[in-house]
Amino acid sequence: TSNFVTTAKKGGVDYVSEIGDTMYKLGMGGWIPMESARPLTGNPGYQNSVSDVSFSQEAGSERFILSSTGAPLFSAYQTGEKLYVKLFHTTGVEGIDVSQSELFSKVKVTEQNGNTTLEFMRNGTPLWGYLVSYEDGNTVITCKYRPPLSGGSQPLSGITVALDAGHGGTDS
Repeated sequence: TSNFVTTAKKGGVDYVSEIGDTMYKLGMGGWIPMESARPLTGNPGYQNSVSDVSFSQEAGSERFILSSTGAPLFSAYQTGEKLYVKLFHTTGVEGIDVSQSELFSKVKVTEQNGNTTLEFMRNGTPLWGYLVSYEDGNTVITCKYRPPLSGGSQPLSGITVALDAGHGGTDS
């Protein structure tokens, strides 16, 4: 009976606030099937504190690396103007320097109720997707550039195109 919050990514950590018959209610507000979670005991580190944010560019993307104490669950989406990333149970993000970014003009950081929301303001350059992942104890936000097109009569040469055929139901 609840609204969709986010998909929990493998490796993310949160605490259980309620136990149902087949589901755990997580501290971030969503429910997860018991069979898809592994309960931890002791101090599992669901409260995340960010100590530093660094930036790097790689072939085809930019990476914002948040050095932190945990792997927070998150929700993320993009609009034509912004990329939003909400990090649950996360504090300590003082700011994010985008002076070397080709995609963003600034990042608005809002901390509320122990959660941090990052609003990446786009500068007009196309954002061709993003990925939030956990690497070596860090939370990494990877933002992809538009792939370069080939010239001539086959401009998509060398580019992989994926088609999503549907999501089940009556239109499987």
